[in-house]
Amino acid sequence: VMGFGPDQASLSLKLAIEPGNRPRVAVIGLIPESLNRLMYAFRPYYTYPAVDGPLGFKPVLVPNGDSYEMRWFVPPDPRDGAALEAAIERAGEVDAFAAQRRASLKFPFTLEVIRYLRARGVGPSVPWPGETPEAARRLHFVLRQFVDLAEQYHFVPALMLMPMDEGQLKVGAVPLLGKALADLDPAIASRLVVVDLAKAWADRRKA
Repeated sequence: VMGFGPDQASLSLKLAIEPGNRPRVAVIGLIPESLNRLMYAFRPYYTYPAVDGPLGFKPVLVPNGDSYEMRWFVPPDPRDGAALEAAIERAGEVDAFAAQRRASLKFPFTLEVIRYLRARGVGPSVPWPGETPEAARRLHFVLRQFVDLAEQYHFVPALMLMPMDEGQLKVGAVPLLGKALADLDPAIASRLVVVDLAKAWADRRKA
């Protein structure tokens, strides 16, 4: 799913299991871009200038003391223009991409403005929030939830590391994911089955 993050994947799994579904194995797939997806709350801030409108809101982990809470900013009635703009502003307060976008353009904007800018190839560049320690911390929180859910509902929790380009396949590593997982709590890491597709592919080519 475009823009879908590991936080949403964990939430979806929880919502699927609670009614009584009992998988033997559950897999969370990660690509490097997954780290960025942990850091946004409103998709147009992230995919600028994609036209998502009210469908662009995504649940996001927000720091709460030593932990995180999941928040979602979509208004009750997305057709209410004032409520929608207010929701976009609230989302922007916790969206890692928002401040960078606002430095070049004023938000929120209309769909007509998005179309105008996209037609002219305008799109302010931003650094990858996914490369920050905060993104790694959020990923670790998600994985802790994942293994705790596995223990509660008796399934095997698996993590699949997936490359985004042929170069990562050739070298047999996905560096950004490796960096984000390097200091994962051993108590979490020991409970995960990790499948590194780039490494598996490289090993297969050597064999």
